[in-house]
Amino acid sequence: MEFPNRSNVIKGSETFFNQTLERKFMRTVLLLCLSMLLLTGCGTPKPEGMPDLYPVKVKVHDGGKALDVIGVEFYKTGEATQYSLGGVTDSSGNADVLTISGKFTGKGLPAGSYRVVLRQRVEIPAELQEDENVELSDSARLELEKKRKKFMDENLKFSSKLSSPAETPLKIEVSQSGGELDVDVSQYK
Repeated sequence: MEFPNRSNVIKGSETFFNQTLERKFMRTVLLLCLSMLLLTGCGTPKPEGMPDLYPVKVKVHDGGKALDVIGVEFYKTGEATQYSLGGVTDSSGNADVLTISGKFTGKGLPAGSYRVVLRQRVEIPAELQEDENVELSDSARLELEKKRKKFMDENLKFSSKLSSPAETPLKIEVSQSGGELDVDVSQYK
């Protein structure tokens, strides 16, 4: 029986992690675009049993510099929800927070406590991707991994823990008066 070497396991985990983040980010962007289309349409009534929605303001920046195209997702603390909750930041770093259920899209969130997750898409250049058809020596693979890590460190705008529902320190309480969250990612680098 042959066991994979450590660098293959790390590479596989990193590739899986990057692909998973990219899928989640693209899903968030797609949901936002779809919801914006639905908001401009004739409108669908709120589903029966759906709680009232309250306005939520979210701003994401890096030491005052607005970050755009950052996916913002909300996970209700202590319970699962049947709704998609989130938005994407604009050029000012502000996100319109939406709740989506089927064909219904509404602005805001139901009252409650939420964990907040940020998603960023980072495109890895072709020269830093490993070609599966080419066998690399261990030293070449390690060198490629070092370059890829350096690239990610230079291009990620915030700590990966902000992209994990289990690890995120970001939280928001939404009440009938709404909720507000100002995220300075420079505190999480």
